[in-house]
Amino acid sequence: MARLIIINGVALSGKDTFAEFLKKICSDTVEYHSTIQTVKDAAKHFGADEEVAKGDEERLLWCEMKDLYTKYNNGPFNEVLAHMAMLDVPGKHPILIAMVREPEEITKLKRAFGLRCLTILVTRAEDIHIPDNDADKNVANYPYDIEIRNDSNPETLKLKARTVADYLNATRGKFLDPWL
Repeated sequence: MARLIIINGVALSGKDTFAEFLKKICSDTVEYHSTIQTVKDAAKHFGADEEVAKGDEERLLWCEMKDLYTKYNNGPFNEVLAHMAMLDVPGKHPILIAMVREPEEITKLKRAFGLRCLTILVTRAEDIHIPDNDADKNVANYPYDIEIRNDSNPETLKLKARTVADYLNATRGKFLDPWL
């Protein structure tokens, strides 16, 4: 049965690095999906290409476009559902790591997957610039299952990913209540 790990954090918090460490360490198959990627791909048609620029203006555009995509057809949520359905193979325990920023979207996914969903917030030890958009500004407005403090030391972050991976390997199928 597939499991869902939602990883969140403000821009430059280290969430992608943590996800990469986790993906390499886990013994199960791990897939990765960002709920903003479809929006970023669409935004390229407006000239907002993250390969060229990834500033506050682009992040604001992506945030507002994602809000519209959600209102239009619940697109980001449905993308995660589709990925989970593809991974759900009897006798297997794959993991989907989904990058989801909005507390409302996280809540919907947590309700949909219950004990098969684990939420992780990655924070930075030092102050970092929080882009001026609702997605980044509201990252902390959710009661995450686990908070990972990134002290900017890659080896320490890797050790924290190892701890989470050990837990994932021990709880195949669903997550256990004591961690929630």
